[in-house]
Amino acid sequence: MQPANTMVELRFLEDFTEDGEEIHFVRRMNNVKASATDGAVRSVMLSFSELTELPLVAAIRRNDYDLLQQHHD
Repeated sequence: MQPANTMVELRFLEDFTEDGEEIHFVRRMNNVKASATDGAVRSVMLSFSELTELPLVAAIRRNDYDLLQQHHD
C-alpha cells in the first residue's frame, strides 16, 4: 500500500537541561516522495544536516496510510 503522506522529522541536539536531559531542535520535512527508499531519504537528510552546526541525533520517517481505503485487485 502506497502511503498517503510521508514526512521526515530531524532531531538535532541543541543543549542540555540542568538535569542532563537532552534538548532537541526539531525540523520536519513534509511531502517527502512516498516511493523514495529509506536509503535515499537517509542520504538526503544527512546532507541536509551538514548545513547546521548542531549534531543530528535522529531522522524519523513517518508514512501515513488511510486504513479505510479499499483496494481491489
